[in-house]
Amino acid sequence: MRMAKEEDYLIKKFGIEKPFKTPDGYFDSFTDKVMSNLPERTFVEETRVVTLWDRVKPLVYLAAMFAGIAAMFAIAEDFVGTDNKEQLNLVSTTQTETEVFQAVYSDEAADYCNYLMKENDMDDYSMYLYLENVVE
Repeated sequence: MRMAKEEDYLIKKFGIEKPFKTPDGYFDSFTDKVMSNLPERTFVEETRVVTLWDRVKPLVYLAAMFAGIAAMFAIAEDFVGTDNKEQLNLVSTTQTETEVFQAVYSDEAADYCNYLMKENDMDDYSMYLYLENVVE
């Protein structure tokens, strides 16, 4: 509302004609005037020699990236789960699947789990992994 009143006031006072005009034919010779004011410049095309390193560099970077990822996984594997894997292999070679199923689904499941954990120095997570692998 307020903007409309202000706009109406300005239109009444100054009208709707634009106050500035370009001279007739101004843009007809504008380009020529600008180009005449610029200094002369010659362009020399430089040819760049592509070396063998320029061609091989992306492949070397790609190989380095994959080597870094492989090293990262190798280091992470050393920090995580090596003890659990050894314990799982030890338990799985000493017990058959039938014995494990009978023990898990019987009333003595807790005793059996405690026996396995005590005999093989397993923690709860190792026991979980062992049972998960046997059930699969």
